[in-house]
Amino acid sequence: MIYPIQTLNPNINAILREIKSADIVGNIQKGLKNEIEFNDSFFGDVAHISDNGQVYLSSAYCQYLWLVIDVSLKKIDYKNIQECCKSQNIDIAEYKKQTEYLLNYKDNFDNTFKMFDSKVDTDAIFEYLKRIVQLLDQNNLTSNLCSEINLAKSLRNECKINTEDFKVINLNGAYEQGTNSAYCYGIAFILLHEMSHFEFGHHGKGKIQDEIDADFTAFWSIYSDLTGQKLFSAIVGMICVLFSFLLIYPTMDTDNVHPNEIERMLYILDNVKFDNYKYRYLVVILLNYWAKENNVTNFPILNEWDDTSIEQIKTFVEKFKKTTY
Repeated sequence: MIYPIQTLNPNINAILREIKSADIVGNIQKGLKNEIEFNDSFFGDVAHISDNGQVYLSSAYCQYLWLVIDVSLKKIDYKNIQECCKSQNIDIAEYKKQTEYLLNYKDNFDNTFKMFDSKVDTDAIFEYLKRIVQLLDQNNLTSNLCSEINLAKSLRNECKINTEDFKVINLNGAYEQGTNSAYCYGIAFILLHEMSHFEFGHHGKGKIQDEIDADFTAFWSIYSDLTGQKLFSAIVGMICVLFSFLLIYPTMDTDNVHPNEIERMLYILDNVKFDNYKYRYLVVILLNYWAKENNVTNFPILNEWDDTSIEQIKTFVEKFKKTTY
């Protein structure tokens, strides 16, 4: 089945070419197949690699991941906007008015920000405002989120899928460009994870350590080869991939093959937490959502701005493992 998201496949190819340390060419020479086989399966088989080096990837999961990222980022950005309005004692309508004014007068925009800090990256702020302005129409945002959540649920529940329903998805909006980037890096992470199994000679029913090693190799290949905005998008994408697995398997029941999804997220966070506070913020917001949606008992009340929030999550996971495994 063809989903809108598959139009981004060339972008993923371009990303993989950037990640030199993964040595994709060397692995192809050793027998890794150079083409990805897409299939319609979803929960039972998001991605895997056969003993002969063929990588299989669920097209339904790819579309699901994009929806998870888009909904998550829009909810988080809108929450930030609400906090900003609260701190300035204004409503969303006034915030929108001020944002549109700044976007219409770029010179004034630059001068206003540089008056307070000459080193501020006004281009980055300007691009951010261009991206989030479409979130400021609350009715349209609510309608958009409801539509995307329902599409994601139809995929997750493995309902009878009509790909015509997915044509309402807009991949070309200003906001969605950021979603596209995080998505493409997330899929690159999955593919490099599968390639690592081939490289290490993992065959048959894997072991938890095999999965840990594949995560480690995929993450560090991406982290070592990217910088700036590309690296930021990649880390957001990788975190959202692991969060999507947590949504698919919300009870965190072990299959004795894959590590606990939260621990996989925290591994990435532990290695990037000093790079940007937004990574911790993202993880806390996502896990708060997971706990609320699934009525997870004894999950700590987390504040995304609290430095101790991650330690609280780790304590929760350890207690959970002791009672479950």
